[in-house]
Amino acid sequence: MAGRADVSTVNKILLLQVLVLFLVIAGFFSVGGWENALSPGLGGLIALLANFVFAYWVHLASDKQPQEMLRFFYFAEAVKIFLTVLLFSIFFQVPGVQLVTLMLGYAAVLLVHWFALILW
Repeated sequence: MAGRADVSTVNKILLLQVLVLFLVIAGFFSVGGWENALSPGLGGLIALLANFVFAYWVHLASDKQPQEMLRFFYFAEAVKIFLTVLLFSIFFQVPGVQLVTLMLGYAAVLLVHWFALILW
C-alpha cells in the first residue's frame, strides 16, 4: 500500500512539472513568440526528461530487496545526471538558444520538487 502512495506522489510531481513547463512556455511565448519560448522550453524539458527517467528506474526497484533497491537508486541518479549533462550539451548547440532563459526554464521545473515538499 505504501508503494502505491509513493508512485502516486511521484506521478503528481511529474504532472505538476509538465504543467509548470507548459506555463513557462506559454508565458515566454506570449511575451515574444516561439523564438522567446524555445530556450526556457528546452531548459524545462531537460529537467522533466531527467526526472522522468529517474522516476522510472526507481519505480522498477520498488519490489526489490533493500540492497538491490539502493543500487537501482544510485544507478538512476547517475543516469539522471548523465542525461542532464548530455541534454544541456545538445541543447546548447541549438541555434538561437539563450543561456539565461534556458536556465530559467530548467530551474522552474526543478522548483516543483521544493514546492511539492512544502505542499505535501
